[in-house]
Amino acid sequence: MKFLSFLSTFVLSLAQVALGELSNFDDWEHERIQLEDVSIHFRYHGQGPPLLLVHGFPQHSLTWHTIGPILAQNYTVIVPDIRGCGDSSLSLTKNYTAAAGGTDLKAILDYLNITETYVFAHDKGVGLASSLAIEHPQAVKRIILAEYPLPGFGYTTTVTSPNAYLNWQLAFFAVPDAAEYENPTWTANRALRFFEDGEHISSVDLSYLKDRVTLQGGII
Repeated sequence: MKFLSFLSTFVLSLAQVALGELSNFDDWEHERIQLEDVSIHFRYHGQGPPLLLVHGFPQHSLTWHTIGPILAQNYTVIVPDIRGCGDSSLSLTKNYTAAAGGTDLKAILDYLNITETYVFAHDKGVGLASSLAIEHPQAVKRIILAEYPLPGFGYTTTVTSPNAYLNWQLAFFAVPDAAEYENPTWTANRALRFFEDGEHISSVDLSYLKDRVTLQGGII
């Protein structure tokens, strides 16, 4: 809920929303770009300066289905599925580093002929967005980072704290090869129980989440 509260504040401060009918996220334009070791899927919609939204893990671009249409009234909103998630493919080289993800984001911008963009990133997406900003500072006009510790700003303390692994997904993905060998249906059902117990999420979103996590070739 802390993340949702932060996002609400972000929306109000970043965009003066015009009155009018919101776009349907499911009707947004889809594109796919083939890179050296991965195929990246993304959606985009809106008018105005570009705004790149980078989701966390284990999530996908549906993260932005409520806030995206609001922002799209004043911005051209771009929402990728980061490598290995959603409708993007797994990496052929098993490279899921922040640097690799940052390169994916730059490829999306290049494909759309965007030379400068606003960026908002959450959770794991912060690493990717930070890599983009460090490697291509001219491409990032402003950047907001949420709920992710960076090296030098609490990362070491956070990742070595036993409290971090009280969360089932952090503990699960910390086990080498666990995600690769577990039955995807078990993973999906565990995710559904997690959201049903502690978060407000619609039945449609839960269904989509289960479809993504059981999709052959995708992590979630």
